[in-house]
Amino acid sequence: MKTTFPSRCSTLLLSLAVSSGFAATVLAAPQAPVRAQEPLAGERAIEPFQRDLLSLAFRAASSVPVEPHRKTRSRLQESVVTTLLDLDQPSLAIEYAQHIGDWRRGSVYADFAFWCAQHGARERAQEYLSYADQLAMDVGNDPNPQSWRRDTIRLKIARAYQFLDEPAKAAEFARGTEATSGLAYDPVLASTAASLADKVEASALDADLERIDEVLIGEASGQAYNALVTCTRLYDRFFADADRRAAIEKRIRIGNSKLPPNLRLAAYIEVGDIAARKGDEAKPVALAAYRQARDFYEATEWTPEAAISFVPRLASLRHRVGESDGARDDLEQALVRYRDLRAGFRSTTRAEILRPFAEAFHTLGLDARSADIWALVIEEGVENPNSRPRSEDIVGTCLAMAKCRYEPTAELSARLREVVDGLGDPW
Repeated sequence: MKTTFPSRCSTLLLSLAVSSGFAATVLAAPQAPVRAQEPLAGERAIEPFQRDLLSLAFRAASSVPVEPHRKTRSRLQESVVTTLLDLDQPSLAIEYAQHIGDWRRGSVYADFAFWCAQHGARERAQEYLSYADQLAMDVGNDPNPQSWRRDTIRLKIARAYQFLDEPAKAAEFARGTEATSGLAYDPVLASTAASLADKVEASALDADLERIDEVLIGEASGQAYNALVTCTRLYDRFFADADRRAAIEKRIRIGNSKLPPNLRLAAYIEVGDIAARKGDEAKPVALAAYRQARDFYEATEWTPEAAISFVPRLASLRHRVGESDGARDDLEQALVRYRDLRAGFRSTTRAEILRPFAEAFHTLGLDARSADIWALVIEEGVENPNSRPRSEDIVGTCLAMAKCRYEPTAELSARLREVVDGLGDPW
């Protein structure tokens, strides 16, 4: 008998702990063996330019020196691996994963195992769950342990075992994780918890929502954020059922009002994106969701950086609901504001602010304008004289292009490679 969502939710949704300020440690646990393997079922072909971008991103990430920037290096390498899994490139993902030198290797092994579980590769999934478990134990044996690192790996292992229909093992790995996340909002752990919504049965939804209500009513916390993200995943799963969809949307709209407004707006936009992906029949639902998100955005007081940063997501949704001219105008007006306020933004955030604009213009089919913004993104990213922030920006740019399927022009490709080749002292 499959475990119902409430029991999983009580373990995984309510027991996610995060912290910060730790010192990374190189793991002593063994790596998975590197060997030639047949492509997995579900592995998809990608465009050559996407593969080139991903390779370039990993080269930039791996150029960061282990000392004193081990945490940055591993985090960037992990971002490439998880992007590969998102693009259904598990073979290359696990090849790159071998180069991660700290606890994040265990995290991506568990991600890979979850991908395998989702795509029916049970034996491979179990193999890598074993490797991930070894790395989680290695983290736990650290003389200066940081429990959230171990918990992240173990919760991802639990997630995979749920999809392998082994609830007892899932409960075993979830047991003992700390429930002290406080005000920490971790998108990785939230996504881990929310993925369990894919296993929810319709007959159990009412009880699941009651349990989620208990979390949403409380104080602003990591658990409340996880519950909100889980609701968006449930909204997607039960979209075709109008009554259930309305019940879930109600939680998203009137849930924990104490959560930061940026997290709430992101959830509102996600509701619209989900509806927009459902096709023309769902367009009225998507349009209503866009207008609700826009109203929330306009009624909220934002910092200048946050106000500009949300425009591309809102504009992309506006385009999807049939208001492309207005979406383009929104983007251009926000770029004027960016130029006016640019001097007040930290150099390490400028490329991050602009990158979604380039993606949005590509979504609108305005690739010439998109190329202009990508060029600006690259130059904003290299303004800092230190290579560590430059590597972070160039990795983010390469991954963003690959994920949104934007093929860079010859000039942009040459500039990306020039930036990566130029990474070096000072870091």
